[in-house]
Amino acid sequence: MNQFIIDSNKTYLAVTVLITLSIAIVIIQLISVNISYGQAGHVNSILETFSAKGLISSLIVNNMGKGSPNNSSIHNIQHTVNNTNNNPYVLAGSWGLDVANRKIASFVISFTMVLANGTDRHTHEFTNFKPVSVLPILLDQKGITFIGMMDIKINSADKWFGVPISVAIGKNFNTISITPSPKYTNNHFMGQSIYGVSTSLKDQRGTELIS
Repeated sequence: MNQFIIDSNKTYLAVTVLITLSIAIVIIQLISVNISYGQAGHVNSILETFSAKGLISSLIVNNMGKGSPNNSSIHNIQHTVNNTNNNPYVLAGSWGLDVANRKIASFVISFTMVLANGTDRHTHEFTNFKPVSVLPILLDQKGITFIGMMDIKINSADKWFGVPISVAIGKNFNTISITPSPKYTNNHFMGQSIYGVSTSLKDQRGTELIS
């Protein structure tokens, strides 16, 4: 009889411990979720795996005589005739970024570029991103900057290969700036950054973090 009581007490104690551990695990998970997501539209923790996309909406101001595209530009005649300080290039398009386990799996940019007077319309695609640094890609509410090399097309035709690119994602992932090397693009973008906004940021569970 005493042995039965002892065994029963041991079983009760074991069950109690398991229940307590289970409750503790659930509480920890809830706290983790709260820390990770916080309020909608804010990145309150470091993301190692995420996907993002957005829009390109930018201007490139023309500076004739101060680094305008040289004779190797495919639109040299139009550049020469149309470029003035009051006639900037208008850029509109989209971009997408996928990061998995701190590494960039995919980064693409596509946009149309046209002078404000409606001439010299052409398209660009930035593809084949290759990192030049072993630093991990970690995103938090302060943003992130990374560098790499990309191939650039004009009107769907290959134009420049292995162009050094600097990318900066702003605070709370609201903005992005992309700066291709002028040297490797015949100064086609006149040494200026291409700007955009983010429209979506999802964590590894597919939860949307931008409201």
